[in-house]
Amino acid sequence: MNRNNQIIILTGASSGIGYDTAVALAKQGHKVYAAARRVERMEPLREWGVVPLQMDVTDEASMRQGVQTLLDREGRIDVVIIEPGAIKTNWGIIAADHLVKTSNNTAYADTGAMMAQNLRGMYESSRISNPSVVRKAICHAVNARRPRTLYRIGRLSSTMVFFHWLLPARWWDSIVRLMWKRKWI
Repeated sequence: MNRNNQIIILTGASSGIGYDTAVALAKQGHKVYAAARRVERMEPLREWGVVPLQMDVTDEASMRQGVQTLLDREGRIDVVIIEPGAIKTNWGIIAADHLVKTSNNTAYADTGAMMAQNLRGMYESSRISNPSVVRKAICHAVNARRPRTLYRIGRLSSTMVFFHWLLPARWWDSIVRLMWKRKWI
């Protein structure tokens, strides 16, 4: 298989890391399908030969349809799985705002507000990974002669997965609860 002619589906491509990575991979000669809910935000990607694809990763039917569309057109997908840890993007702030909004006026309002505050603090800190590590990892995986199936990148991503696997569920839940109660970031 020619490593310079991969068929790639890239989620979260309407902005930030996904958008920049779609451009980088297309410039390398790969066929990139850029997937996100807001297709209109991806229209400028067509300039580099990227194909916008509507897909909502929180909706299984939408994901199945998006993948099937790509398979119908190309016959295959070549994208390893990239699992980033905490990456310095607006995602954490958006998630914190959503947490406050959905927990407000419920029994979880105080806990939601505390977790949102910690989430904002974490995503505003300098202790989390720069977005460029994601783009670099994706480009490395796509161009590797024998890519791994899964790449965990960013600070704490592998460590957290390992301890979640290692510890009994109650211990893990207790540790997470303590981390959120303390301002550990």
